[in-house]
Amino acid sequence: MKSLRKTFLALILLSYALGFTGAALNQLVIIENGGKFPVLENSAWVARDVEKGTLTEDGMTDNVHCLMTKDTHLNLLADLFNFGDGIYSIGDLMMMAGDSLQSNALMIGFVIVLFKKE
Repeated sequence: MKSLRKTFLALILLSYALGFTGAALNQLVIIENGGKFPVLENSAWVARDVEKGTLTEDGMTDNVHCLMTKDTHLNLLADLFNFGDGIYSIGDLMMMAGDSLQSNALMIGFVIVLFKKE
């Protein structure tokens, strides 16, 4: 039981560390780019945005996201990974991993409570 408790605590701490680190990385990108978050879009997505009228002349796709260029900063930490349902950054992936770990840690916590010997 003692090792389960340590595992539970380690997973909870790791999940929060991943979530906070991911959020901090995203905020760093926004700060470095003057309130904008760069997004790597291929030419088909750019054409779609132009057609829909969601891409402004200054490269903004919405209030926060802009097209990634050589002039945007910290592009490695910006939205790079296209999974079909959206484009994600390293920070986004870290936050999602933290959320997933947290729910798994809660399951371990329930197991500890259920099988706790008094």
